[in-house]
Amino acid sequence: MRYCFQARQTARLELSGSLAQVNAFFQDPGQLMTALVESQRVSRLDRDRFAVRMRPIQALGLQIYPVVTLRITPSEKAAVQLEATGCQVQGNDWIDQHFDLSFDGELRPDSLQHSSQLTVMTGEARLKVWIGLPPWLSLTPEPIVQTIGNSITNGVLMAIRRSLCYRLPLRFQRHLPTLKRALHHQT
Repeated sequence: MRYCFQARQTARLELSGSLAQVNAFFQDPGQLMTALVESQRVSRLDRDRFAVRMRPIQALGLQIYPVVTLRITPSEKAAVQLEATGCQVQGNDWIDQHFDLSFDGELRPDSLQHSSQLTVMTGEARLKVWIGLPPWLSLTPEPIVQTIGNSITNGVLMAIRRSLCYRLPLRFQRHLPTLKRALHHQT
């Protein structure tokens, strides 16, 4: 049997810088990726695509190691889009053939809440996972599978939200002097 699990999360965060500085920061998708995921779990495929080794997921006696290809697309208005363009499950060929996901998210400035010193960002992410259980788990009651699957899906988005809300502002703050110099030289 094939199951579908889905989750949605919203986020709000404050970046201590101007809209122009936030926009400059997001023009390098690697900055955002490094803020979201530890560098040892990321491989850059090209300018805006990354292979991300997710943390192992354990449930119902299965352990899976998803590797998700993410595309990060910045806009000129300090907004950024994230989208999964592929996924592979390593270590279990059967699960890999019966697993798929859809992920997209965006982060954009709150048009009513920004100044020369502060930019408030709002975002939303959506995750949908489809998985077929191996035959030896076919007798597992559907409510148990749904509860576990939805819990894992929500947990993945909560981890992304935590990284976004805590690591991104720190990474932005660390790069702010460089951003200020670069923007100063452009004027």
